[in-house]
Amino acid sequence: MESPLIQYYSKLQEIGGVLQSYAAALSFRPSFELPPLENRHRTFLETPEMCLRALGHESGCDLRMLDLTGNPRTRTTKTFASLLMVLRAVHHIETTGERIVVVTPSSGNKATALRDAVLRAYESGLTDPERLRLLSVVPSSSAGKVWASPLDVDETLRAANPVVFFDCAAPAEVKNVAQSSIEHVLSAPHALPPGYRIWFSLDPDNYRHADAARAFAEQELWPRRGRTGRRLQAHTVSSAYGLLGHALGERWTGRADSSYFLIQHMATPDLVLHWAADGNFSTENLPDYQRDGDTGLLTQNSSPHFPHMVHAVDEEIDPTFYTRTPITAEQMTAVIRKQGGGGIVVSRAECEQRYEEVRKLLLEGGYPGLPQNSADLREWSLPMGLTGVLNALDRGLVQEPEILLHGTGVYSTADFEALPPEHAHVTDDAATVAQLLLETLHR
Repeated sequence: MESPLIQYYSKLQEIGGVLQSYAAALSFRPSFELPPLENRHRTFLETPEMCLRALGHESGCDLRMLDLTGNPRTRTTKTFASLLMVLRAVHHIETTGERIVVVTPSSGNKATALRDAVLRAYESGLTDPERLRLLSVVPSSSAGKVWASPLDVDETLRAANPVVFFDCAAPAEVKNVAQSSIEHVLSAPHALPPGYRIWFSLDPDNYRHADAARAFAEQELWPRRGRTGRRLQAHTVSSAYGLLGHALGERWTGRADSSYFLIQHMATPDLVLHWAADGNFSTENLPDYQRDGDTGLLTQNSSPHFPHMVHAVDEEIDPTFYTRTPITAEQMTAVIRKQGGGGIVVSRAECEQRYEEVRKLLLEGGYPGLPQNSADLREWSLPMGLTGVLNALDRGLVQEPEILLHGTGVYSTADFEALPPEHAHVTDDAATVAQLLLETLHR
């Protein structure tokens, strides 16, 4: 499906009006109401596409993937939300005459996607660096995931859209650093130039808005006819914005008959824990692991929802998934309790064990995006997701006759060049980030 954001624009306009009416109050955010669609907006929104891929029948289930990686400049589903966010910012700028600096904390993919959306807005003539700028704050552990772009080559564009690699013990600290930097600027007399707004982008509704389009596309590409039982929506998640957006889209079309399946890794298993342990995030609810003397791996067989083998109880497969105790947990658990589903945590060893199987399934489904050597991967969301689905089927955790895996991201060393370190600001000092925000405002 080409240009789903254009195809479903009128529905997204309607949803934006509802989000505008009840979303939580913030210091500033552009309206969720989208402008009337013009040709210049079409040019901006025409990429990416969505694609439904058949992955065959596994354990009696019809397994398919909604491929959301269709933007070759990002290979991540974050593009969809980023485009709508930038469009809203442009609409605010044109309506009010104010200028906007967006501040985004990110584990990598969100920064890449927002930077690409800002660049597209410049390229298509929607706006310019005098009116729209972006400050990205990324944990140093994710530095290799931020894509280089023309924003880095041009010195003016680089200064207007700086990237900070923040050295911190817990990657999620970048959220607090970004927010405290905004608060520092807003509290300082005369620090904010006249006519400028600062937009802190960390709002789940920014993503639910765009991700509702997944449900619209699914109903066209894979309509539900003549069957009984729910369809399982499987998704590798950090905060589950994508699944909540899909659920919003289903409700908007008058149905709510999907069940939802969360896939995580051991570094941040919080949503699975919250669902499985009746609202408790405590890692004390993890199964007891024992060291295997032959493999050196930790093993357990008491819970099918956690890895049967893992290198460490806090193992990180991909730094993209960095959110602890997400604010969406209550909402996501409630949806699963009402509509069905569940969750599973996977390990790197399980992903490696199934890598060839996963790669073959994707190739048969027409998706060539996985490299032959897993060591070349820099984004593990898709192989983690398919590994989780296959493990869940093997362990009898799925009863639904149909599974839709949301293919939210995958890329390897062959797909991109990382942002050169000399084009970023590296610091472990929150005050430096606040100062950089001030400099970005006053350029």
